[in-house]
Amino acid sequence: MDHSLNFGIRSDGRLVGYARVVTDYCTFAWICDVIVDEDWRGQGVGKALMDHLFSHESLATCRRFLLTTKDAHELYRRYGFEEAESNRVMLKGFAKLSEW
Repeated sequence: MDHSLNFGIRSDGRLVGYARVVTDYCTFAWICDVIVDEDWRGQGVGKALMDHLFSHESLATCRRFLLTTKDAHELYRRYGFEEAESNRVMLKGFAKLSEW
């Protein structure tokens, strides 16, 4: 977390949403560790995290963003994300792409 941009949403002092971005602060950003508390899902927390993230001045010059998701495809499509061509994405250390 120390070398990343960290975004959080709190309600009554409780962290209900969190996202971390690993970036070179120039052209590329990897959005990872996006977590929304189960009790808060479907209430706009994920959208608020993404709105804040994409308005952050440190990411203004980034042209390429990467993320993986198991179940929030529609949320990320709102921000211009598309599903990648799997033959171009290369991985090491992951059992199966389908487990993401």
